[in-house]
Amino acid sequence: MLVFFCSFYVASKPIELTAAVGEQLINKQISIWQVTGDDVPFEKALNHFQQGHFVKNHNGKVSFGFTHDVIWVSVLVNNASTAPIKSYFYLDSAWLDHADFYFVRQNELVDKLATGDTLPFSSRSKPTRMIAQAYEYLPGSPRC
Repeated sequence: MLVFFCSFYVASKPIELTAAVGEQLINKQISIWQVTGDDVPFEKALNHFQQGHFVKNHNGKVSFGFTHDVIWVSVLVNNASTAPIKSYFYLDSAWLDHADFYFVRQNELVDKLATGDTLPFSSRSKPTRMIAQAYEYLPGSPRC
């Protein structure tokens, strides 16, 4: 299982949304925490994130190998405009079967979406082989 969540206080530079850029590959913007042999609930992962246990993905590649580990990925998104912006984020890794997206704003979980190989193309927010998720980002504080 691969789980994404995002928050407003990441030390890394946020993805700055614009209406002109509706799709973006996020491989270079992610921070990762990989957990072996444990089913980590969202609250525990958020706590580990706050404590700095996530590692920046510097090489832009997303390859976790053949594993049943839980992998948490964090991305910071900022919509500095005055209007909502819908955007698709992609993670280019053909080995991933499932992803849960947790959307966090100011330490509060505001939404959760899921995608992956178990969903038919017609049920996905974007029909693609990659893990991709659409979301409408409200203006204001960074959000994912």
